[in-house]
Amino acid sequence: MKYKDIRAFQPKGLKTDFIICPYCYLLSPFFTKFFVKHHIIPNAVTILMILSGLLGAVLFAVPLLPLRILGVIFIHVWFILDCSDGEVARITKRFSTFGTEIDYTAHIINHPCFSLSFLLAVYFTGRYPMLLFGFLLFVFTALESMGRHLCSFHLIRDMKLSGEKKEENISFFKGCILYIVNSLTVYPVFALVFPLLFFLDGIFGLQTGMGLLLVFVGMNLLVIPRQVYKWVKAIAAK
Repeated sequence: MKYKDIRAFQPKGLKTDFIICPYCYLLSPFFTKFFVKHHIIPNAVTILMILSGLLGAVLFAVPLLPLRILGVIFIHVWFILDCSDGEVARITKRFSTFGTEIDYTAHIINHPCFSLSFLLAVYFTGRYPMLLFGFLLFVFTALESMGRHLCSFHLIRDMKLSGEKKEENISFFKGCILYIVNSLTVYPVFALVFPLLFFLDGIFGLQTGMGLLLVFVGMNLLVIPRQVYKWVKAIAAK
């Protein structure tokens, strides 16, 4: 398949996209072409995604610059593979409930590993206030995990009630709002951007990585109560 043909299988829409998606969607077709050519199934791509994330987390935690750079590369490959497994599934038409579950589980495995890796990196460098950074990182990881589970609850509920995934038509304005909220709350954005800011802060003596974490904690504190309210409302309606 040609590069542009693979791009046609990528999801489009402000509702589900966030700021790192365009960058990853530019690179994922190169991986997808290889996987399709060699008949590698989507679930195998997801396993590679998990392994890439784990390797990236381990390497970034090691207090050696070359290994940390490799760690950042593997962390970015982690999310590129996350985009690629969906492309492979849509191209080969190999969808399964197990595939959805393993993709969800991949994030549950990788996200805490990234948080631990970032915490160790800060510990070895003393770049940010350790206790404050650790507390905020714990709060963010917990809130993001809660939000991910609540979103999954609504998805599963809608699928059980209607027998299929419910697509909601939204306005362009609401789509833009969702795009901004997604970009400032979901873990993959933080996981890809924070290590880059970590390096820049080391070079210029800044605290932008700490600022990024504060933004993500603040946005999740604003968003999670609404998701909890929707969850309680859904249960009460049942």
